[in-house]
Amino acid sequence: MRTFTDTQIEDVEAAIASMPHFDIEYQAFVKGDDDDVATQLFDLCLAEEKKMKGEVDDDDDDHEQDDDDALYIPEDDDDEGPRHLPWESVDGVKGVKDILLDSNLGFQPEHVKNALDEMELNDDGTIDYSKFVKIAAKQVLKIHAMDLVTIHLQVKMHQKGQEEVSCPNYPHLKRCAWYAILADPNHNRIMDFKRIGNIAEAKPEVLQLMWMPDKQGKYELEVYVKTDSYGGLDVRFPMSLKVLKKKDEPVVQQQVIENDYSDYSSSSSEDDYSDDESDDSDDEDER
Repeated sequence: MRTFTDTQIEDVEAAIASMPHFDIEYQAFVKGDDDDVATQLFDLCLAEEKKMKGEVDDDDDDHEQDDDDALYIPEDDDDEGPRHLPWESVDGVKGVKDILLDSNLGFQPEHVKNALDEMELNDDGTIDYSKFVKIAAKQVLKIHAMDLVTIHLQVKMHQKGQEEVSCPNYPHLKRCAWYAILADPNHNRIMDFKRIGNIAEAKPEVLQLMWMPDKQGKYELEVYVKTDSYGGLDVRFPMSLKVLKKKDEPVVQQQVIENDYSDYSSSSSEDDYSDDESDDSDDEDER
């Protein structure tokens, strides 16, 4: 840029100011599961936080929660912010660690340790469970062959930028568009492709990639988020998923009903022939 003129430098600065700045995480779950692991963990932690703050009684677990509290939407960027609980259980408050281990979601100490390696505790020994549940859910995610897997991209926007691209030498109005690609680099294949459009205003349904593994094994995939307007802004992150063997389909027992059609057909045929013979005899008498 040392050789750029002042006008050119101003154009570059304007382009940088119009670029969006964001981070991306992902959450994978099997399509059709109404209660995914992250949602269930969030509900358990939220109930414990309410107990800690005295907002509900201990015996209030059987009552229905308010819809706004019970429904957890990980992709919602307009949430209330971080929610904290102690990591270890203290003074009658169950910590996040024990919530995971005591749940019926299949968490083992190794799963908890691996999840904690991806997120640090706060200085006071608490953890933001609104983020941690999404990390922990990946540890017990069970995907079987021929399951329809949904990979949701969670965009944390730091600077929205502008949809209109700053390109003074381009003869027409240019709008920035983004694309999400799910690929298998080891086999040079693209599994799914989605046009996002303006990523700053993208709806959750356009931030979903789908994939159906055809056999069991460990899949090393990559997700690409690319733009058609700016060089160097493309995002790529690896994704490792373990796929189990195909679930056994339930065998439907079909009851075979046997009917003795031979008796029915013989009797009906005899009746028909007898009627024909009687008709012929009547014709002869009339003659």
